[in-house]
Amino acid sequence: MAVTNPDPITRHGHAMDSNSWGPTPDPLQRARHLVETGGLAEAGRLVRAALTESPDSARAMTLAGQIAVRGHDAAAAVRRFARATVSAGRDDPRALLNLARAHQLAGNPAGAAAVACRARAMFPDDIRPRAFLALLDAAAGRFADAASRLGPGGAERLDPTTALRLGLALARDDAQRGMAADLLARAASVAGPDMLAAQQAFLAVAPDDHPARFDAARRLLAQVPDSVDGMDAVAAALGRRRNLVRRAGWQWQSCCIRPADADRLNRAALSTWEVKWPRHGVAANRRLSALYPTDARLLQRICDLYALQKAEGLPEAVAWAQQTASAHPRNPAVCDMVAVMLKDIGAHEPAAEIWQRGLRDSPGHRQLHYNYGLLRFEQSAYDEALPHFRAALILQPSYVRCSNMLGMICNLRHRLLHADRYMRWAITCEPTNANALVNYGTVLRAFGRSSDALAIFARAERCAVDDEPMAAAARFNAGMTKLQLGELQDGFALIEARWATRGFPSPRRRFPQPIWRGPHVHRDRRLLAFMEQGMGDEVMMSWFVPFLRRDTERLVVDCDARLVDLFARTYEGV
Repeated sequence: MAVTNPDPITRHGHAMDSNSWGPTPDPLQRARHLVETGGLAEAGRLVRAALTESPDSARAMTLAGQIAVRGHDAAAAVRRFARATVSAGRDDPRALLNLARAHQLAGNPAGAAAVACRARAMFPDDIRPRAFLALLDAAAGRFADAASRLGPGGAERLDPTTALRLGLALARDDAQRGMAADLLARAASVAGPDMLAAQQAFLAVAPDDHPARFDAARRLLAQVPDSVDGMDAVAAALGRRRNLVRRAGWQWQSCCIRPADADRLNRAALSTWEVKWPRHGVAANRRLSALYPTDARLLQRICDLYALQKAEGLPEAVAWAQQTASAHPRNPAVCDMVAVMLKDIGAHEPAAEIWQRGLRDSPGHRQLHYNYGLLRFEQSAYDEALPHFRAALILQPSYVRCSNMLGMICNLRHRLLHADRYMRWAITCEPTNANALVNYGTVLRAFGRSSDALAIFARAERCAVDDEPMAAAARFNAGMTKLQLGELQDGFALIEARWATRGFPSPRRRFPQPIWRGPHVHRDRRLLAFMEQGMGDEVMMSWFVPFLRRDTERLVVDCDARLVDLFARTYEGV
């Protein structure tokens, strides 16, 4: 095997470039330079001349041994290193270690071990003899003995090259992979020629939760930016730290490096969808969907991610939805999925076209009828919505959402008897449906049955235990009902729930001052009253303004700019 000497023996000087030699260069210094640059013949001549003058020169004999090693003459190397150990001092084990390596090179592991044991006995505090013995044990398959050679804290004292060699050797034994990982972590943390190999070996051996894995992976990526092993290690570490956005970024980048790796693509597609990263998530999931075109989960992911882009990705989303719907003409669920996504991003007409096409191919699919009817309802096209809600209800008589929507349409068109019938239908099918109960309460209120309406709103609030916005809608409608009955104090207290309902057009304004609770609590205070509704409602509700002015020190009314002059003329002192 090739001889490596990471800790060269008896180097008392440094190799010099030939151009820097002075008029009287050290012959052994020049010989060392020639050995390192491959000039073995000239180096041998210089060493022999030095030994002629000083036969006991440890430096010269060590160089002679190194020349023999590079010339693949292991027997000569043993003889020359043995002579060097006789001349060397007793303050450094390197001469003995050179001899031990020469015995190993000559195929004499027993002799190598004997010399290394001698070095360990002479230098008990030096880690190098024990490391050499550990390497011999590992080479012979005695992995447990090799691991025990270093002793406590021994791994941290090894030079990087020895740590790398011993770590690679111990990694062959599953029982010693933990120590192998620690040795490789040591080698990977020190700059040098073996650092890159150590980092790669460490990432291959170390468990995912090893504390040094993240730093080693980052150092590897600094040297090899396209290392997918480094990217995988960084992504795994970020996942354990719950930094899922950065993990998704690294997984997507590694997928770009190896686009043909289906497992890598699957991980990138899932993680970019989980963190709702629209651009990269769409790209990854569309590529994965091309491999698995019938996987509805992938199509749903793409719809979710396109919906996040809104208008930014509108043309691309519309083109993909139309292409996907055309590729699955007999799959109404796919048509409905992509049409819902288009509706969410505001592409209403393309969505309507896909729903209409789906209904032509699958007229018996109730979800298509319902969602298309909902689109038309939200566009106030009630005549177009009605037949689709009715069709869905015929297909499934217990379809509560359809009977609920039919009741709402009839209520909006003042067909109260029909509205009452549809709402009671919905509640009969699902007595705890809070949404249907709230809508039924509004129908009862339109009939003038305020007491019944309040009872239904209270029931809706009790049923909405896990839906606070719906519970707030029940309280808000109860408050509006009480205002109609003239129960102003309770009514105004209840309609504060409007800010917690879904989609209320005027969100709560965050003033530092508290809400005014009336003159009996806050008398002669300075008050700001602000309007929330449209201009017509502001005019209608302005009849409260004189009463507010009467009970306040100073009143400011925040209203539509077009009403400022009118209100100023009408309400003095405001």
